[in-house]
Amino acid sequence: MKTKAYSYIRFSTADQIKGDSQRRQTEQAAAWCKANDVELVESYHDLGVSAFRGKNAAQGSLGAFLSLVNTGRIPHGSFLLVESLDRLSRAEIMTAFDQFRAIIKAGVCIVTVSDGHIYTADKLNANFTDLLISLTVMSRAHEESKIKSQRISAAWVSKRRTASSTPMTSRCVGWLRLADDRKRFELIPERAAIVREIFERAANGHGTYSTAKELRRRHVPCFGRSNVWHVSYIKKILVNRSCIGEFSPSKMTNQKREQLDALAGYYPAVVTPEMFSTVQQRRKNRPSMNGRSSFNVFSKLAFDEATGSPLCYVNKGRAKGWHYLVPAAAITGKTSFKGWQYDRFKIQFVVACGQLVLQQAANVAENEIELSTVQCNLDALDRRLSRLVAFLEAGEGAAVGQRLRELEAERKQLQEKQADIQSRKLDAPTDAALVDWKDDAALRENLLRCVKRITVNIEQLSFVAEFYDGRKITCEPKKWNLAFLQKSNP
Repeated sequence: MKTKAYSYIRFSTADQIKGDSQRRQTEQAAAWCKANDVELVESYHDLGVSAFRGKNAAQGSLGAFLSLVNTGRIPHGSFLLVESLDRLSRAEIMTAFDQFRAIIKAGVCIVTVSDGHIYTADKLNANFTDLLISLTVMSRAHEESKIKSQRISAAWVSKRRTASSTPMTSRCVGWLRLADDRKRFELIPERAAIVREIFERAANGHGTYSTAKELRRRHVPCFGRSNVWHVSYIKKILVNRSCIGEFSPSKMTNQKREQLDALAGYYPAVVTPEMFSTVQQRRKNRPSMNGRSSFNVFSKLAFDEATGSPLCYVNKGRAKGWHYLVPAAAITGKTSFKGWQYDRFKIQFVVACGQLVLQQAANVAENEIELSTVQCNLDALDRRLSRLVAFLEAGEGAAVGQRLRELEAERKQLQEKQADIQSRKLDAPTDAALVDWKDDAALRENLLRCVKRITVNIEQLSFVAEFYDGRKITCEPKKWNLAFLQKSNP
């Protein structure tokens, strides 16, 4: 079985997607694997994610890989391929080194494919120069990012000083645009009229849902990338102080966003301060019909099969069981309004996962029996080999030597079989078997750890759950038929 390799590709800004960085890093990883007869099994990408403050490790794909390393899901002796060490981290030297050291200590070899350098625990212990090289690269990467950050911060300070006469950036809200002279913003007339209508409806007691529905009914064009008006966007407009001409700059301090003093008159106002204040007061006094969003443990995991839209939690009376999972497309009027009662879906999903755990336990038991059988055969063979060695030492004939060679060959075959079984154990999916699906308090956390996606058919009340380990559950509760598709062994 070939040694496994995992590539990690990262660059800091979204603009680099248009460049050569991703292609270059991808081809370098593939070329190294081919040259070294290593199997590239998976690639992790953080495209447009900075490593200066560790965002890629805390929230990005690198964090997912490190989690697999920490839980032993990445086989010992595997390779992590990166273009250079600064792709992993540009954080302060001790933070970067702790991350580097944790990967190495877990038995994963780091390869910088740009120069073919391989970092392992044995090499670092034997050759202090490799350690100095790694520390130097990490230190230089942090200093480069630090200087760049300081220069950018200084540039923004300068822009804030001149903001009253020159816009800080061309970016602005959807109903404004930068004027041709690039010294001011101007209203887009047709969009400004829509914003005023939204405020007028709010001032007259209309809710955000009815306003979004009315705009969709008239096929009013949206401002942003969406092609349909959403309640959330209406809400954002109604609380955005850009509507009265204010701009609220901010800056990052210790990885936290700090709001600075608002700049009045930075934008042209689209509504009067009186109208804005009236709407805020009405919204404050308006009773909220929303349930707690944190109640839905399937948030961002469950999707509608027909439309591909996420399933939203709709609460029409949780105490009476009137709460449902409904496609977002149904809420925006793109499809018929049908849902799956939340409690029933949750129970059926947990039962299905419980069945998966039982099946996984049976598979593990089968592997253990096979491994025990092989070990017993090896022990018996070792005893026979010991007796034959004793005969040879006593000067017995050549036939004993021939038999000894035959048993040695048999022993090698058993050892290879033992290694294959142990490898299958290491590669076998274990996430679901580690989860107590009856633990309702930890259900959300366990779902995020195990489940990649749940595709739901609202019409048939069925679902397909995909797990990170490659397995799937197909469940049809109406027929109560559970079908399991196991991950195939490499």
